[in-house]
Amino acid sequence: MTKYNHLLPGDPIPPELDKQVGVQQVAEMFGVTTRRVQQFAKDGIIPPPTQHGKYHLLRTVHAYLDHLRGEVARKHGLELR
Repeated sequence: MTKYNHLLPGDPIPPELDKQVGVQQVAEMFGVTTRRVQQFAKDGIIPPPTQHGKYHLLRTVHAYLDHLRGEVARKHGLELR
């Protein structure tokens, strides 16, 4: 485990992990279109881009993973902790 496994939503991100990426990079990581990434942000699934149109990488990935966990839990009738 890394020393960052304790980061929670809202925690400050260490500078070395505070990377910002464009919508194309997020789309490629998630395997979706850029339009879908924009829709995720509009729907509140991931944080919106900064005023410069970039996404905070770590927060975006965490939010998307939380969303996927929730989808799996709902599909299988599970309760998330």
